[in-house]
Amino acid sequence: MQNENKNKFTSFMKKYGTYCVAGVLVLAMAVTIIVAGAHSSQVKVNDNEQSVETSTTVLTFGMPMENATLIKDYSLNELFLNSTLGRWEFHDGIDLTSTDLKVYSVADGVVTNVSENSIDGVSITVKHSDKLQSVYSSLSNDVLVKVGDEIKKGDQLGEVDKTATAESSDGKHLHFKMIEDGKSIDPANYLELQNK
Repeated sequence: MQNENKNKFTSFMKKYGTYCVAGVLVLAMAVTIIVAGAHSSQVKVNDNEQSVETSTTVLTFGMPMENATLIKDYSLNELFLNSTLGRWEFHDGIDLTSTDLKVYSVADGVVTNVSENSIDGVSITVKHSDKLQSVYSSLSNDVLVKVGDEIKKGDQLGEVDKTATAESSDGKHLHFKMIEDGKSIDPANYLELQNK
């Protein structure tokens, strides 16, 4: 009886095994697509603000400075002349200036780093989600936040200065960059820069 059942199963698998395996693979792929789709971000544009909806929260983005002028754009494909260092290099963020030197958080988040080095000057990093951070560099030493502070979009972080020695010949400006999944990205993906 046991041999007979074994022979029936073996016969069935020889005849239909390929279809069974293909069915399981298709089912696994469908589940993967559904799960991945549930966790993906959707970008929505609202007038002068952009918002990103994640599985747990909605982030709305504003500008890091009021009445800002874009003096150097983001580019990892085109070289820019760094007049301070006298060399051509890629630019992993954007440089903004304004008559109002105040710098604001572009979205809700938590301050994860406040540091100073000779190249970027005084910098603040804000974590907005598990995958997204914003970095504000060339600030004055009088920052208004510390590591661990929970902040809202529009909260003042500090003021612009010339602490970034690598770009000091550009005058007082904010070097602003965004990092997604550990990589520098174009801030225009989240900010309304076309009128700057």
